[in-house]
Amino acid sequence: MASNKYQHICFIAGTLGQGGAERQLLYLIEELIADGSKVSVVALTSGEFYENKLKELGAIVYNVKNKNKVKRFLEIAFTIKNKIKPTYIFSMHFYTNLYALFTNLVTAVNYNGSLRNNLINEIKSNGFLGLVSYFLPVRIIANSINASHLSRNKRDFILTDFLPNKINLNKFKYYQRTIPRNNIKILNVGRLEKQKNQQQAVWLISELIKNNINASLTIVGDGSLLGDLKKEVRNCKLEDKVVFAGKVENVEEYYKNHDLLVLTSLYEGTPNVVLEANASGLPVISSISAGDARYLLPKEYLYDGTNLNFYEVVTNFLSSKENVSYKFSNNFSKSILKLI
Repeated sequence: MASNKYQHICFIAGTLGQGGAERQLLYLIEELIADGSKVSVVALTSGEFYENKLKELGAIVYNVKNKNKVKRFLEIAFTIKNKIKPTYIFSMHFYTNLYALFTNLVTAVNYNGSLRNNLINEIKSNGFLGLVSYFLPVRIIANSINASHLSRNKRDFILTDFLPNKINLNKFKYYQRTIPRNNIKILNVGRLEKQKNQQQAVWLISELIKNNINASLTIVGDGSLLGDLKKEVRNCKLEDKVVFAGKVENVEEYYKNHDLLVLTSLYEGTPNVVLEANASGLPVISSISAGDARYLLPKEYLYDGTNLNFYEVVTNFLSSKENVSYKFSNNFSKSILKLI
């Protein structure tokens, strides 16, 4: 591959918090810098989890100071024009597409928009600005198969590319395991928000115990619904069966030490947790609505979103003679370098 030393890529990121999109940003920047590119990041936040990690890789991070929306547009555009002077602008989140578009008008530097989640939910949650964020960028890079297919169908007059997620296979190592028929340790990883639907995982533990299947649940993550979920656990008298681990840096240890991951999300793009769990040899049962999980998992590991089918799929898994995990292979390669 030819050297990319002439490239100076500027990412516009809405957050550098401990999320899946931000972890993918870390992987992208690591890949670009290793290939000789210069990388800058304009972040709408400051002091979050991945900021120092990006700086340690060699990226230059600029924190946006203005809270006023109009002034923020101007600050981002003119910081990129006068200080960063990149050769390419990459919007990392759907809601930063408009910043990239406006900056393109000011700088004439090529750019892309991003689609990292379910298109319909992205547009619904952003209203009119969601429509603008989707239809105005001349190029969209989607990180999920489902999103890229839908985007191409609706935007066949505009370029849409697919950039698969990367997994660090040195961190998420494969462990062969035997799944117990009882005393099963179930894991859920994700922000404690409505989208992730963790109350369904709590319901599952309650039903398993009612039916004499000893099970426990560990929920890794934090968010606005922590109090509600803890109240639900108390109401179900599951305090000794459900553990809230909060945000962790060693999530790979949780994959290693559990028997099953359940993904209860109402919608997703490409769920990193499925890739990470599979890479770790941890079986996954997922809602079929959780984005690309439908392409990543066997159909018998998918449920239709209802409680009853969730319980049925999990108990079928536990009674199966071949409830083995599927070894994950990384296909990220250097796709980002081919797209820019």
